[in-house]
Amino acid sequence: MKWTLIAWLIPTLLACRTEQNSESFYFTGMYYLANDTVWITDCATGIPLQAVPGDAYEATLERYKSLNPNPEEQVFFEFKGSLGPIPADWPSTPRQVTIRELIGFDRTVACNPEFLLPGTYEAKNAEGRYLLRLKPDYTYTESHFAPNDEIIASGIWVRTGDLQLELIQDQPNEDTTAFEIIPTQHTLVRNSGEGSLVYTKVYL
Repeated sequence: MKWTLIAWLIPTLLACRTEQNSESFYFTGMYYLANDTVWITDCATGIPLQAVPGDAYEATLERYKSLNPNPEEQVFFEFKGSLGPIPADWPSTPRQVTIRELIGFDRTVACNPEFLLPGTYEAKNAEGRYLLRLKPDYTYTESHFAPNDEIIASGIWVRTGDLQLELIQDQPNEDTTAFEIIPTQHTLVRNSGEGSLVYTKVYL
């Protein structure tokens, strides 16, 4: 009976993981073409992503070429996409991204250097102290230091809009946690259900 259950669970879990990897999230970046390879310097992390053929790749490339860009000219790009697995030797080997939906190009703007999201954020309330670590590979850990306990959560973080961020826990059936991004103040604001909780970027 036990082995029958395991045999059923393995393909089920793999299917769930594949489905999660195919989800589309919001990205902005600087799009450019170099040596016949499409690169997008991610605005949220500052790290180059390699775009791979499929979905909206060709339509996006044609739109970029229609702008008559200079060689390797970088143009601000807004899209929905999904990240590939983290390479074993990342960041030496770039991470790949699939462009699922083109939102648009805009030559009048560029990535805001104050917008880089990875780092450590701290918040405090009556329930204790929180340390949220957003990592450049789009994973996170959060430690909640309660009066008599420490609770640790981990998972991935994603952008769902221009100024929206969500934490998606590793554990199944856990609710996502949504934040508003305030780049000029280097803060994330979470609605905790009992009022807003402000996470401020700190340097430890």
